[in-house]
Amino acid sequence: MDRPILVIDDDPDLLRLVRFELEREGFPVEVSTSGAEGEQRVSELRPRVVLLDLGLPDVHGSEVLSRLTQREPDLSVVILTADESPEEVVRCMRIGATDYVVKPFDGPRLTTSVRNAWERSRLQSRLVDLSDELRGRHGLQRLLGDSQPVRRAVELLQRAAASDVTVLLGGESGTGKEVAARAIHAESPRRTTTNGP
Repeated sequence: MDRPILVIDDDPDLLRLVRFELEREGFPVEVSTSGAEGEQRVSELRPRVVLLDLGLPDVHGSEVLSRLTQREPDLSVVILTADESPEEVVRCMRIGATDYVVKPFDGPRLTTSVRNAWERSRLQSRLVDLSDELRGRHGLQRLLGDSQPVRRAVELLQRAAASDVTVLLGGESGTGKEVAARAIHAESPRRTTTNGP
């Protein structure tokens, strides 16, 4: 396994137990005992999964969760909670937590949650890689030319890609409407979303 799991919790007994359970399943594990240290370690280690206690000594875990999910879109965060209200757990799931585990937990529940979160993160990373590859194959950098009209066309296509409006491309047959449409889609933030039936 390529990237570690980071456990952010200030309870040394829990950290030992989590490390034992996860390393037995083959996961590499790193630990932090505060929110500030945990956020720093996420930047350094680039973990696939974070197990995050809500009751940290320096900051509430939901604040850490909010910052992490904004900074690291492919990171899966599993909340560790002992006595938080159901409303707080729901709020954390809305912020971006992948799952939650209630303390005290049993080993199988923990490892199942971590394995699912690990797989989600791996698939999300792969999706980003494929999206970048597609963008390179079909994006605006494919459009060649350094003349003023080509530069102006690329500028307009970039603006269209960044907007959330429907774009109508017109022109004679063979002028590159399909290439432009693919480039707009490849550059658009919506390229990774799918439409329902």
